[in-house]
Amino acid sequence: MLLKGEDPDKIKFGSTLSEYGFDPDLKFNFMLTNPPYGTTWKQDIDNLNVGTGKKVEIKDRRFNLKIKNFKGELEETCLTSRSNDGQLMFMLHMLSKMKDPKDGGSRIASVHNGSALFTGDAGSSESGIRQYILENDLLECIIQLPNDIFYNTGIATYVWLITNVKEERRKGKVQLINASSNMFYSKMRKPLGSKRLELGSEHIQKIQELYFAFEENEYSKIFDNEDFGFYQITVHQPERDDKGNILTDSKGKPKSDSSLKDTENVPMKESIADYFKREVLPFAPDAWYDKSKMKVGFEIAFNKYFYQYEPLRSLSEIALDIIDLEQETDGLLKEIIEL
Repeated sequence: MLLKGEDPDKIKFGSTLSEYGFDPDLKFNFMLTNPPYGTTWKQDIDNLNVGTGKKVEIKDRRFNLKIKNFKGELEETCLTSRSNDGQLMFMLHMLSKMKDPKDGGSRIASVHNGSALFTGDAGSSESGIRQYILENDLLECIIQLPNDIFYNTGIATYVWLITNVKEERRKGKVQLINASSNMFYSKMRKPLGSKRLELGSEHIQKIQELYFAFEENEYSKIFDNEDFGFYQITVHQPERDDKGNILTDSKGKPKSDSSLKDTENVPMKESIADYFKREVLPFAPDAWYDKSKMKVGFEIAFNKYFYQYEPLRSLSEIALDIIDLEQETDGLLKEIIEL
């Protein structure tokens, strides 16, 4: 930043997550971020808890947000992700920097790895962060980039486009763009670290066209916000004695067999009762679930939506390949033994 002539007062020592060094009310219209992913933020947690001798309640307004429980009621929750990956915490930090729509609103482009899409079970903070973003209709689009596009990693990466000033046709919707196929990149003549592919201006243009068209096709899918939500229910089955009789508690209710306990994720748009009747009871007629202990979850299973089935090869084709391999290696074992 100094080499580029930036103001040195805009550089502060410390960690953004536990010790933000600037005015908390500072807001921006546009933000571009590439937060560290797969990186621990344990030191930040230790800084927040310093001197207490125990874990304390984090009262930072960036991370204490209201999300809906399974009853549809808003509850204030501390959304701090697991200590080994703080990338979604940086996402919340960016949200706290968004301007009010009446002041022009904000747009964010943030690069993340795949874990930000699905890490964390129902009821976890990671799931809660996704829930907050989707319930407040802030997620506009996610673009999957090709692998081997960055210098220091070859894994899949995703650009999240977030805004609080969606155009009318995008309200309540999320667009997913798969820009990982070879029509969206070219191979570099000489790799730079893990970077072996690059986006040319023509590739960027194609991605832009998919985004602005906002239409469904092979590379673009459009969903309702609720399509990524689910209710997680715990399925119980009765405990039985050696004769197969159901054991009951003091109130005459069946005891739950802990070894048969399982969970089901019911799509948010579907009736839990209908789902249970269709997906569980035909296989476990005595099963039940506790309606008072359900959890809300949100995940974006990106690859599932762009999966294309490739039929298996026929047995005759496989047999021909085996014969060819046998012919290629004919006499090889004999040569090795003779050597």
